[in-house]
Amino acid sequence: MTCLHHSCHHGHIDITQYLIEIQHCDINKTDNEGRTLVHHAAWSGNFDLVQYLITEQGSSPTAVTKNGLTALHYASLSLNLSLVKKLITTYQLDPHQADSNGKLPIHYAAESGDILLLELYMKDYKCSLSLTENKGWNVIHYSLLKGYTHFIKHITSQYPQYISLLHLTDNDGGIPLHLACDSGNIQLVTFLINEMKCDVNAKNTRDSTCVTFACFSGNLDLVQLLIEHYKLEPLAADKYGFTAIHGAVETGHTHILEWYSQEYSVDINNHTINNKYTLAHSAANEGKLHCLQELINK
Repeated sequence: MTCLHHSCHHGHIDITQYLIEIQHCDINKTDNEGRTLVHHAAWSGNFDLVQYLITEQGSSPTAVTKNGLTALHYASLSLNLSLVKKLITTYQLDPHQADSNGKLPIHYAAESGDILLLELYMKDYKCSLSLTENKGWNVIHYSLLKGYTHFIKHITSQYPQYISLLHLTDNDGGIPLHLACDSGNIQLVTFLINEMKCDVNAKNTRDSTCVTFACFSGNLDLVQLLIEHYKLEPLAADKYGFTAIHGAVETGHTHILEWYSQEYSVDINNHTINNKYTLAHSAANEGKLHCLQELINK
């Protein structure tokens, strides 16, 4: 990325104007992902900057990145409703156009957590919450992964016909609850289990449980809740021998490693995957030096 890309990415219109008009930087140069200045400006959510690039500098509003993203995909992450409307109504960007991974603008809106943007896509542009991308994820999945309790509660209260989406499996056999556990949001997880009746015992195709996903998040309170209140197995191994402790180590959460060691008398130096792959291997593989040091110093 050039200085100009960085300037646009952060929405600095004054610096962008200086680099273009005074320093004569190349406005047509793309970054390594094929993103143009308009893509970065849309990502920043700066409406005036996007307008400046398109109307005054002649940048294309319809350019597509190497991964098939348009300015509309990036604007959908920005929380700027006016910018999204402008790109669709004035520049004719398609709200139903998927990127190369099958992700639609409404999926990116779900990642932003903006309810008004969700409503815009649903009501004005007839986008469905049930549409999935290549992994089998829909709007529910993307909002849960970010831990957006308000977003999920809005959908379940205003659009009860979509509650069934909470119980569908993706292409890896995972359910949305797994992603909520990965987010570490206890309020969201308990809402799904207690009120939406999501299956806390569900496993994906490799037999990973909610406990493993909670360990990924680093939220020890959530891990303890799932084990102590919902009675999940603390050390269940998946079909490859991978346990929740490996998940904690791979994501660098030494406090969870320490808790397991104390609570369940786990021999963390000899806790292996199928008697071959130790926790130290996991730490080294993922570059978690502090975890590796913790294991070596035990």
